[in-house]
Amino acid sequence: MEKKGLMCYEPHVVSEHLKDRHPYLQKDFDPMIDPEQITHAVHDRFLPKYAEALSNRDLSADRKKDALIKLNQLSTQKDTVDEMINHNMVVIVSTLLLDDDKDVREQAALLIGSFMSHQRARERIEETCPLLKLEDDELKVREATAWTFYQMSLSRHGCDIIVETESAIAIISSFMNFADPKKIREESGKYLIYLLECMSNTTKYDNGIEPLLGKGAVSCLNTILKDEEQIQKLGIYKEKIQQLSLKVVGNICLHDKGKDEAIEEKVILYAWKFLKSDELKTCFNASHVLMSCTLHLDGKKQATFEVDENDNPIILQKIVDKLYSQDEWLRENLKACLINISELPAGFLKITHELSDKFDLIDEVFGVKAIKTLVELLPSLDSYPDPSDIEVKGNEKNFQYVHTINKLFEKYQGEAATVAIGETINFCDQLAPYTNPKFPGHKETEKSIELASNDDYAF
Repeated sequence: MEKKGLMCYEPHVVSEHLKDRHPYLQKDFDPMIDPEQITHAVHDRFLPKYAEALSNRDLSADRKKDALIKLNQLSTQKDTVDEMINHNMVVIVSTLLLDDDKDVREQAALLIGSFMSHQRARERIEETCPLLKLEDDELKVREATAWTFYQMSLSRHGCDIIVETESAIAIISSFMNFADPKKIREESGKYLIYLLECMSNTTKYDNGIEPLLGKGAVSCLNTILKDEEQIQKLGIYKEKIQQLSLKVVGNICLHDKGKDEAIEEKVILYAWKFLKSDELKTCFNASHVLMSCTLHLDGKKQATFEVDENDNPIILQKIVDKLYSQDEWLRENLKACLINISELPAGFLKITHELSDKFDLIDEVFGVKAIKTLVELLPSLDSYPDPSDIEVKGNEKNFQYVHTINKLFEKYQGEAATVAIGETINFCDQLAPYTNPKFPGHKETEKSIELASNDDYAF
């Protein structure tokens, strides 16, 4: 009987060769690695591969840009940035700031800016900082570079690097170039803002102010504050640029030479107008400028004698008006301004007049010391036709002065009497005409005179 083979199986040839198992492989494996395939690197190989690829001068511009964009996306992760720094990415990327491709230069600057919150990265940028060029022909590259300097300025260490590498000089030079009224344009607005934000940080320190002195920086910033026709070209960026300009000028004024420049440029005459702003930061920055400039004698005079067509001291009036602000930091600056200006006798008289009908404010700013100037504001006895029978009409402001004096006496008692006796001339005689029984408040005036006549308070 003939035996038949199993019909359900078919013989197969099993090969030990890969080409037989995977016939779709058309050619042998290529042992060469394509240096441009950086996007295929994964895990621990990822950053070393990117560092190696970006160091390759022959890498195409598109590949460089793609790699930098990917690294920028990862730069928000602190651990990843630490690893980038470990792989010398700061120095490698810095060399790309001089690349021929504008997109590569932009992405390189942005990545370096992302590194600047790390001290280790800042320490490595010192040598390559001069590569951060602010005069690039491409606006977006300039913006990225300016943003990098701003990021660097967020720490004292970064500010010192900006100064030590003479980048501070380059920053103010570039700012003055693009803020020139003949060149100023709205499209440069963001760039100017980054530069100003950087300078507002570096000028917190003396060594950051000094590179700006004697170079026309204050004059340039003051031109922006003058708000003339050319500045309107800044469009939507104008208010922010003016706000930051005030901040930088205020910082510069903390330096004696900077204060002298601001006084010479009469910055006060333009800065005070920004107290009208609805933006609190702008008002605060303006108050900072006024506070610093009024430490200078000429600054006190500029604030005191600037008047409108009706001879009203408009700067002093606006400062007093802003004292009703709810922001304590702003109020402290404004009170300091008034105290500075009051060191000028004419300034003290004008401020006292403006505050005479605002008892809470005059008491807060000057306290019992206001009695001296309130008395000085009163007419001398020989100026009245009949001191014993003066008219209310025409003497309204004098009655207000006396009323405020009486309230100060009521509050401070003996301390007020000491000021009246020791710091005023003929106090009792000056107030005597206002004790007439026909005047409201005559009893309070009599009490004030009585206290001032008490020998217990005499020196």
